[in-house]
Amino acid sequence: MAGVRLSLRIGAKANSWSKSVRLIAGVCTCLLASGCSSSLSSSGQVISRLSAGLAAQARGDYATASADYLSVLASQPGNYIAWYDLGVIAGHDGGAAQAAHDYSEAIAANPNYVPALYNLAVTDTASDPTRALSLYRRIVVLQPDDAEALFNEGLLLESTGQAALGRQDVVKAVDLDPSLGQKG
Repeated sequence: MAGVRLSLRIGAKANSWSKSVRLIAGVCTCLLASGCSSSLSSSGQVISRLSAGLAAQARGDYATASADYLSVLASQPGNYIAWYDLGVIAGHDGGAAQAAHDYSEAIAANPNYVPALYNLAVTDTASDPTRALSLYRRIVVLQPDDAEALFNEGLLLESTGQAALGRQDVVKAVDLDPSLGQKG
């Protein structure tokens, strides 16, 4: 994989929804998953803390954003959006082990949350290529037209001696997103 830089997914790039729609959908999903046991005012506080965290993160104030996300997790330990964004911050600050932990927590709370699966795969590529490959495969099952995941899976397959399979994935990825051809 020499010369290829894998990049994390952050914010709206993680999927086609806007950041605010992702936030609202995530909060609703978290509330439903917790059996809606939270009171309306506590739900409002969670939304407020998540919103404040996203705003702080967007302006580069990672300490405030982290505090906001930790506040969310104090009342909703399974809030995968807070875990995911803590992982993004940890990765930004160079804490690969902490980022991997946070992404794993997000995945434990929502096993099909593709942004966390993707970022964990990127984080694991150098240290645990077998797990990274497994994560990319999960993403491709969930989103067969995810060109970036296919591309990274292909490169990883090629680097682990599975050149023919890897090449197929890379070709399919470039067919889906021709701009990826400039990376390989």
